[in-house]
Amino acid sequence: MLQQEKNKLKFITVAYFFLPILFFLASSVEKLDSVLYFAIVILCAGLLLLKFLPKRTPQLVLLIWALFICALVSVTGWFFSPFFFTLYLLGVGLAFIYPFRVSVAYALSVILIFLFSGDVNGSFDIMLLLSLLSVIPVSLALRRDFLKVQQDQKDILVLETGDSKDSTALENLLQNSINRVGINLRQPVTYLKQGLAELDEAELSPKEATTMLKKMRNTVEEIFTIIREFEHGATKNLFLANKDKKNK
Repeated sequence: MLQQEKNKLKFITVAYFFLPILFFLASSVEKLDSVLYFAIVILCAGLLLLKFLPKRTPQLVLLIWALFICALVSVTGWFFSPFFFTLYLLGVGLAFIYPFRVSVAYALSVILIFLFSGDVNGSFDIMLLLSLLSVIPVSLALRRDFLKVQQDQKDILVLETGDSKDSTALENLLQNSINRVGINLRQPVTYLKQGLAELDEAELSPKEATTMLKKMRNTVEEIFTIIREFEHGATKNLFLANKDKKNK
């Protein structure tokens, strides 16, 4: 399954690399102009129909937008097109939906088209090339900030921070939010397991059994505290907290 996902990602990366190039080649053939205009109409209708689909994936929506943008820019003059800015937006959109390499492949494709088009010259070349290159760091920064905002609003949970490359193996493990909760739960759950074993196997006096049960109840409360802190700090799910209030 993992290999299939890697192969799928490679295919998507290659597809978005060649997508602008194919439209650029098609726009250079005069006989295909009418086909491109017809494709724009069809894609525009497809974008409208997407609103009525009960289920639509972000990947499908982005693909139709990518085809529409490339077709629109190709028939209106590419680097002289009034819609040229949409190529930048498409690069940013790819960075939000797919791993960063897809956005990089797309940006490099547009840069190659620019270098071999021969439509522009002079200092404008350098400025336009720099603006195309800026899509890569801008996309990365926007995606990182967007994920941070979403996590602060508890809409998503970013598992790993990945802040330091010099961290030890234990520090890297603890940076994963799920791993950290699992590690915190392991100790009290282990204590509960040991306590149940002693109650089943050991010959405890009534006083010792009462003391053991009291410690086990405290351990259960500790487990619920860890879960509540995780829910409150990382998610919008406050089911346990609300349930505890109702029980009280």
